[in-house]
Amino acid sequence: MEVSKTRIASIVAVTTALGYALYQRRSIESSDSHGDE
Repeated sequence: MEVSKTRIASIVAVTTALGYALYQRRSIESSDSHGDE
């Protein structure tokens, strides 16, 4: 099974971005909301 490096890189980038966004939301929700946004 041959997958191009560009495709792997894009998948990793998207997965990392999604995971980071979810992590940010969780840390914000768990901590006291100061309404910075």
